[in-house]
Amino acid sequence: MALDHNIPDRSPAVGSRRSSPETRRASQCAERFTGLSEGVNRYDLLNAAKRCGRAAGFTPILCQFLEYLINHTYDQDWESGTRPIVYKSVTRMARDFGITERQVRNWERRLFQLGVLAWNDSANHRRTGLRDQSGRLIFAYGIDLSPLASRHDELVQLCEEIEAHEARWRQVKLAIGHERREIRALLSEASADSGRRAAALGHQSRFEALTTPIRAATPLAFLEELLPALKALRAELEELLIETADSKNFAKTSKISSRAAQNYPHSNTTTTQQFRRKSNSSNSCSAGKSERRLTPCQAFKPSPGMIRGSGIEHITLRQVLTIGSKRFAENLQAITSNPYGWNDVIEAAHWLRQPLGINQSAWAEACVTMGRPAAAVCVVLADRGATREDNPVESPGGYLRALTDRARAGELHLHRSVFGWLQKDFADG
Repeated sequence: MALDHNIPDRSPAVGSRRSSPETRRASQCAERFTGLSEGVNRYDLLNAAKRCGRAAGFTPILCQFLEYLINHTYDQDWESGTRPIVYKSVTRMARDFGITERQVRNWERRLFQLGVLAWNDSANHRRTGLRDQSGRLIFAYGIDLSPLASRHDELVQLCEEIEAHEARWRQVKLAIGHERREIRALLSEASADSGRRAAALGHQSRFEALTTPIRAATPLAFLEELLPALKALRAELEELLIETADSKNFAKTSKISSRAAQNYPHSNTTTTQQFRRKSNSSNSCSAGKSERRLTPCQAFKPSPGMIRGSGIEHITLRQVLTIGSKRFAENLQAITSNPYGWNDVIEAAHWLRQPLGINQSAWAEACVTMGRPAAAVCVVLADRGATREDNPVESPGGYLRALTDRARAGELHLHRSVFGWLQKDFADG
């Protein structure tokens, strides 16, 4: 029997590519290449891949390798009638990157899996090519980047979706941070009052369960579930503070006229009879603008634990309502019908801080430092100061913090500011 050692080996040569649906699809895509769309150049393709980034599988090293391949093509390679083929050898590319040939082939295979390249192999799988004097390819065997051009529109659309997703992720993350800061301020305010400390502890435990650190890998779906939970907790805390607003301080207030009484002055008011007549005259003008009735002159008497140097003990409720702006009056009317009380003024000031740009932490600090009625008067003054033509208050939040610092130092005299506005309104007639 004759030996068969002279029969040629029919096994695939080393380095040959096996046929598969993916390779056939890539080859067909390369053969259909008719040039880039109008207004698109080769670097637009690279930028689209970079913008997609890891979300589409384009890691930084793959983007660097893809840029290397695109840089080894000419503009005329991307025109109709030719194809962008890189015929640099694997060994040369490995030496350029300082890596092994195996790593280069791994990068090529990964870009092939992403659908951005194909191979135009020669019979012996050697990469070679020739250009004419104008730089146009005569023939070339190597890496074919035609499939990347066919994916341009798809990559651009994917970029827009990824960037919209990232923008939404950042937006929700910032909103969560804002809600957490507001809740911490509300909890601090509630904990400062012994009457609300027990309820605050229950909310504190719920808040701690919602303080999961937000990492770069935190999914958007989780953040969108976390944000409503924080908003609901914040709303409950604000409701708690509004419902129990300084009830202890108002309960201790003595000799304050009934809300049903008419034209009954407070027994401890420091307002003279002559100034009261001017205040009533000014009040009639203000009431005509805001169309509201005023309650009797009630001066607020602070509790022993509250800072008395703020001047709130010299201010009547009628005076605060008189100097309030039209916006403040509208907030009062939206909260309750008249006659109004100090609790109504506090709630109206609490809601007025939002259009003024006063954050919850500044409001909470003012309430803890000088008490909620004095803090409400400060907000009313800030609102009124923001509407004046000469030297208006440009930062109501900074204005409130400055008054809080004065109260902490015992140098706040709210009654002087209130009386100044009353005299101005009376002079304006």
